[in-house]
Amino acid sequence: MDKENYLTELEEYLDALTADEKADVIEFYNEYIDDAGLETTNEIEKRLGTPRQLSRKVLADYSIKATDIESHRSKKSKASVRSNGKMIWMILLALLASPAAIVLGIVLFAILACVVAVFGAFMVAALAVLCTFFILMIASFYVGIVMLFSSFTTGLFYLGCGLMGLGAVLIGFPLLYWIFRAIIQGIANFAKFLYKKIYKNRRQGGMSNEKSF
Repeated sequence: MDKENYLTELEEYLDALTADEKADVIEFYNEYIDDAGLETTNEIEKRLGTPRQLSRKVLADYSIKATDIESHRSKKSKASVRSNGKMIWMILLALLASPAAIVLGIVLFAILACVVAVFGAFMVAALAVLCTFFILMIASFYVGIVMLFSSFTTGLFYLGCGLMGLGAVLIGFPLLYWIFRAIIQGIANFAKFLYKKIYKNRRQGGMSNEKSF
């Protein structure tokens, strides 16, 4: 009954997976526990960790696999910001759940917090500048159109300023998104590196599993 209770609790923590994926995980660990001769809850948790800890490891594995598949399918060889963000979060939870990796989990969290703080401040400043350009663009177009009827050259000057403001806005917003996506991709790659470094040489069990889900 200890094995059944353990697997039942594990399954409850795997709601993010599809029914088929969840079934594969449960089947794998059911066979693993039997093959390893683990009978009591204490023996199982000593080898695999608690159901919550193991579920975080499994979800991180699936998240990494999903982003890798998306990257291969993408023309730019990059996963979406949403996928990378989810993967970073799953890896962070997995690292914090592992006693052997909690220090690296804290390091990753600290790096993430610093990047969010710095980039957040940069984004606010950049958006303020872009909004200023947008307002000046509207004002320049308005003044330019009005001035065309009284002073043609002055009107053209203001219209030119408006076009420059429009160009800054059209270039600025995509550039900000590109920078944001590049930073998230960099953090995702670093998180994946840390995660794989920890579990690379570990055998199945001890909150690790060599099966590629």
